[in-house]
Parts: sequence; structure tokens; C-alpha cells
Amino acid sequence: MTDLAINGRFLRRRPSGVDRFALETIRALDALLVADDPAVRDRRIALLVPTDATPPAGLRRVTIERFGRLPGQVWEQVELPWRVGKRLLLNLCNTAPLAVRRQAVVIHDAATVRVPQAFTPAFRATYGAMMPRLGRRSAHVLTVSEFSRGELDAVWGIGRDRVTVLPEGAEHMLRTAPDTTVLERERLAPDGYVLAVGNLTPHKNLATLLRAAGVGGRLPLDVVLAGGSDPRVFR
Repeated sequence: MTDLAINGRFLRRRPSGVDRFALETIRALDALLVADDPAVRDRRIALLVPTDATPPAGLRRVTIERFGRLPGQVWEQVELPWRVGKRLLLNLCNTAPLAVRRQAVVIHDAATVRVPQAFTPAFRATYGAMMPRLGRRSAHVLTVSEFSRGELDAVWGIGRDRVTVLPEGAEHMLRTAPDTTVLERERLAPDGYVLAVGNLTPHKNLATLLRAAGVGGRLPLDVVLAGGSDPRVFR
């Protein structure tokens, strides 16, 4: 069986939805190892993280390897390839080292092209240069829906035959203690609101939700938005 290394660069930042996907995937792999599932039996899995990153707590069988001094994508492009060695590298958050061919990369969408106003020019340029190369050089590409599979083909020429759909479906809410005071604090009536969770950036399309809620003034529900935006990346 091939040993697996997981790119943990994302653990340096505040978690986004993409990062949550990565965290839950890692926790699920750890649970499979604990259960001695045939899919991972005899496989060693390591999470490779920058020295200053905060790895998830509670992992029992996935090991943590801390290393490196370089920042951000420089760590990913320069230091990570040397550490991976002969292992298969799994990248769960869109980016990956271009020097590694024996790797799988999850590319979640083509939003930087489809909704360019949501991203800075530098961010768009980085993705525009990286995504087609990762599509050609990586052993395999994964994405989270059939729609995204088509987008990767249409926008960056990553053929559908090279892309596997890995649906998002991990349950993490049951591990979160409920805050029973939130309805009173936000003046919300039980069964009287619609909750939309996501950061407040254009590609989340919350404007359409707000327009729908205001059509004719007939919706007897409050619309609650939970999320935020990072001004260093999103405008």
C-alpha cells in the first residue's frame, strides 16, 4: 500500500468552507484508520504542516509532521515537495506544489474566472497560472460536484476523464454545543427565519437570496446571514 501525505498549509489560517472540507476529510480518514477499514488498512497517513500551524486536535492514527520556515505558498512550493518524498500527496484546498507529479488535488470551483470581482487581481493571476498546470501535471484531480467538474473542463481545460467527484457530506455540527440563547439574542422566532451560512463575497450570491426575500414583501420569514469576509483577499 502507498503511504499518504496530506498538505496541511491551510492550517495556518482561519478556517473557511474549503478548510472545513479539508479538516473533516482528515478526521474521516483518521476514523477509518482507527476502525481498520480495508480502504486504508496497512496505509500510513501523515499530515504535513508548517511549523507555526495549528493541527486539528484529537487525531489518533494520522501523524503530524511539522517542518519548514518559509511563508505561505513558498512553503508549499519549495519545502513541501522535499518532505513528501515517495509518498502520494493529497491536497484538499485548491492549491498544490507544481513540482510534484505523484499527487491528487481537490479543486473546488472556477470562481476566480466566473466571478472575478470577488477576488484581487493577484489572487486571480495566481489561480489562472496554477490551475491548468495542476490539471496537466497531477496524477489526478478531484472536485466536489458534477457542476464543478464541468467548470474545470470549460474554464481550465481539465478533462472530465481526469476529474473524480468527491461530494461534500461530512457531519460536524453534531460535535458543536448548541447556543440556546441565540434566538432570543437575535430576536428570532422559532420556525420564523431562514439561515444562510457563508462569507459575504459576491460568488456566494447572497444578493439573489435577499432579492427573493423581498419580492412582493410576502415572505413571512426573517433572513439571517452568518459569515464574514477577509478584506485582505475579498473586497
